[in-house]
Amino acid sequence: MRFKLKRSSKKNFSILIPLSIFLLALVLRLWNFSDIEFKLDQSLAIYKATLFWSNKKLPLAGLVSSLNTANPPLFIYFLLLPVLFSQNPLFITFLFALAGSFSVLVFYRILKKYSPILAVFSSLLFSTAAWPIVFSRSIWAQNLLPLFSVLILFFADRLYFKKKDQAILPLIVLSLWIFQIHFSGFSVLPFVLIIIFLSRRRIKIKSFILGLIIGLLPLVPWFFLQFRDGFIDLIPLFTRRPGNYFDINSLINPFRIVAGFNFESKLHDDYLEFSKTLPFSRFIWGIFYFQVLLTLAGFFLSLFKEKKFILFNLFFISMIILSFFSRTEARVFYEEQYFPLIFAYAGVSLLKIFQVKRFGKIIALSTLTVCLVANLIFIIHFFNFVHRKEQISGDYDLVYWQKERLVQEFLKSKTYPENNLNTAVARVIFSIFNYDKEKKVFYPEKQLVPFLEPNFKQGNFN
Repeated sequence: MRFKLKRSSKKNFSILIPLSIFLLALVLRLWNFSDIEFKLDQSLAIYKATLFWSNKKLPLAGLVSSLNTANPPLFIYFLLLPVLFSQNPLFITFLFALAGSFSVLVFYRILKKYSPILAVFSSLLFSTAAWPIVFSRSIWAQNLLPLFSVLILFFADRLYFKKKDQAILPLIVLSLWIFQIHFSGFSVLPFVLIIIFLSRRRIKIKSFILGLIIGLLPLVPWFFLQFRDGFIDLIPLFTRRPGNYFDINSLINPFRIVAGFNFESKLHDDYLEFSKTLPFSRFIWGIFYFQVLLTLAGFFLSLFKEKKFILFNLFFISMIILSFFSRTEARVFYEEQYFPLIFAYAGVSLLKIFQVKRFGKIIALSTLTVCLVANLIFIIHFFNFVHRKEQISGDYDLVYWQKERLVQEFLKSKTYPENNLNTAVARVIFSIFNYDKEKKVFYPEKQLVPFLEPNFKQGNFN
């Protein structure tokens, strides 16, 4: 006897699946939440947003990049409204975790039209993978790139396949905003230009021009700053640096970040201990290598077997070519815009296995389960490791709650009147502090003290 679901039951079930995946993504991003990474960049971002509400002067530039150039101010503008409600770093980081989880939800929506099974497979991998989770737990501009990337895919799909003229406005705005968030977002522009060219007959000029105006408007203050200073911040971006050769890892890393590789950059001296204490480490690393192969196979399958995947392939190929020829170093945090694509490719491989007539479903579901278990063991071990150590001898540094304790002790001393701006300044000061376990004292990072001292003497961080 066969049972049929009522239409209302089917609708509820179809809503329950993406909601469950979204909640899974959010729970993992909130795990041991007080142990989040909170360093100078994060504290300065909150400070600059807080400063606006204190002096009502619009920031002309964002944070200083690794090239010692001033970034566009859009990221700071995005923080203005959250800081108005609360400047608590945990609150603002929660919004980043929410954005990361929402990107999984939009990703599911895009893939569902290709196949509901593909949407479930890929979204589950996206929601449990280590790098997207870690990047969703930090107030860092490029951590918004996955959300921008998936939204650009969403509107590109509506413009190209569904022939929705209205999609051109948000598509242009998002593509112009993404590089203002972080310059690595430039890699998205070739894809958007291709889609606009292929859809040009359906594009309304008014929508196109309005998109350009809205997209470039936040860049105007930064442009005038550059004009005043002789475009000093643009020179390093277009200057050829000696010894900076093409990095072959630009072609490899996008497939590796599907799993927990390259965590040496986060943990440095503690990575060996982390790796040795990882439960079922041989099993985990074996599955991670297998996930890379799944992703690589999915890319070629979609390239030659799935014509409907043309947008994903155009997006991926255009970005990876531009990244390679840009002669920039391949680093994980420059590649966050790849996240939706690589999990889609991994899902394609699993879907092809699922469609094999004999034992295909069992093999695909078993493979997915094993991948999810490996992802969960790895990321929970990472959270527990950071929680136990409290301080990582790498990029992570001292966990947030320890630094916040120093901030609160400083504010209780009544050296300065307690207000939002002084609290933000205190967080900047103690964001560079670490802990010496032998001497049992907190100390600032020596290389960052010269950067802060002149600003404190002048009474500003502009």
